[in-house]
Amino acid sequence: MMNHNLVSAHVFLYYGETGEYVLDTVSKFYNGSLYLSLVENNPNNDFLLNIAKENFEDIRVVYVRNCGTDQYGFYNSFKYDFEKAPWIFYCHDKHPSKRGWLQQMLSVYKDINEDMLTSYTNGIISSERYKTKQQSFEELLSTHASYSYEQRKDTVQSMHTLIWLHELEKILLAKYDIGNKDFKCPTFSAGNTFLIRRDIVEKSHGCVYEKFFNHGVYRTDGEVEHGLERFYFYVSQCLGYENIYI
Repeated sequence: MMNHNLVSAHVFLYYGETGEYVLDTVSKFYNGSLYLSLVENNPNNDFLLNIAKENFEDIRVVYVRNCGTDQYGFYNSFKYDFEKAPWIFYCHDKHPSKRGWLQQMLSVYKDINEDMLTSYTNGIISSERYKTKQQSFEELLSTHASYSYEQRKDTVQSMHTLIWLHELEKILLAKYDIGNKDFKCPTFSAGNTFLIRRDIVEKSHGCVYEKFFNHGVYRTDGEVEHGLERFYFYVSQCLGYENIYI
């Protein structure tokens, strides 16, 4: 069981079936305060709240507008986390058709030991299975050129994600004088379920503004939230941490 003095947990939920699975699974390795973000007027909210109350004693709920992304929930719930725990556990649900993805992503956290959380070098701990290297513009353009015209939407959206990532990197440098050109296209864990140091989240979210998020729009790639998912890993390395994949 994760030590709640070392970890606080944030969870974004939308779907009933997989939301219940997430809550049941997380409760098996974490029993501290739960910061729960839910979408306003979602008909699944009452069901999800009841399941949360069955699994956790202390639940702190924030309701957010539907921006088509779990990251907007985390962005808001973290504003209300004033605990001293140096680590944040973050996860979210998926469409029921992707339950297998959830099982694979969450399975690694039952084996987290305190040594991993007290090491001064670890910045982010996430699943090895979804470890991904962000492609550069040159690499994306090479892939893009090999596609037929009708298939090029995906690579255009990937380029939009990279533009957002680099924009956040520029803001980080301007606001905090933190940056490293060697990490501009970081390796990251796709899906963004992770243990992450509090100072990484603070710096990352400090570079994101409310107006960056689009209301009610879901896209598989190309929005600020997709850049942010990669940006956490960049910030971690810029702060001198090592990102661990298990």
